This record gives sequence, structure tokens and C-alpha cells, in this order.
Amino acid sequence: MFVCGGLEGDIILPTDDRGVAQLGQPARWTRGVVPYDMSAITGFWHEQSRPDRDSYITVDYSNVGAGQEHNFNKYTWGKDVENQGFAYDYTSIMHYGATAFSTNGKPTMIPKQSGAKLGGDVLTKTDIAEIRKYYNCGA
Repeated sequence: MFVCGGLEGDIILPTDDRGVAQLGQPARWTRGVVPYDMSAITGFWHEQSRPDRDSYITVDYSNVGAGQEHNFNKYTWGKDVENQGFAYDYTSIMHYGATAFSTNGKPTMIPKQSGAKLGGDVLTKTDIAEIRKYYNCGA
């Protein structure tokens, strides 16, 4: 868990069918649920929206469902998104999986790095480092 501004500890939410966390226990996140929401509320866009994404993945729009194309928009450095200098993170919690928004089960995104998996369900070291840098948190 990262620490910023002296805040560290459990995330306490009512237990439900997702079992996000239990009172009095260390945070036990269902893989991907809370970390993804944390990244989204801290102001981070999806990794595949980076302006340089075409150097790392190919979006196959022929497999993208009608009306879902906006999920693959690219943003502009300095206008829409800030370039913090981190490498493209294929397994970021903020990267969609290879078949996201597919109409036929075929990949909508193909990594250019052989064997790379797209998307993840935990915060990566890069995810944490980006949040720390953006909010001027110590290591």
C-alpha cells in the first residue's frame, strides 16, 4: 500500500458479495475492484488512451462493438494528459484487457511486444509510482 499525506490503513467497506474488505482486518480487496476505482478517482485515464499507445498496441476497430469506439480514444500530452515519463504499462490496472468491448470475442487490442498480457487486476509498481509522483508523495 502506498502512503501519502500520512494516510495509511484499511479501507473499510461493508462486506457484500464482492467481499471488498472486512472490519478489523487488513484491507482485502477483491482483485481489481478497489485499486481500479482508486486509480480512476485519482484522475488517471486508461493506459491505452496514452498519446503514444500506437507504439505499444494496435487497436482493431473491426472487433469493437458499435458505439464503443470512444473507449479507445487517444489523448494529447499537455492538453488532456500529463506525461510523467513512465514507460507504457501493459499490465496496469488502468489498461483494458485484450478483448475489451469486443463484439465477437476477438481481440480489440493487440500488443506489439510479443507475449505481453494486457490489463491487470492489481496496482502495478508503475501504477503506484505514477500516483506517488503526481501527488508529490514520498517513496
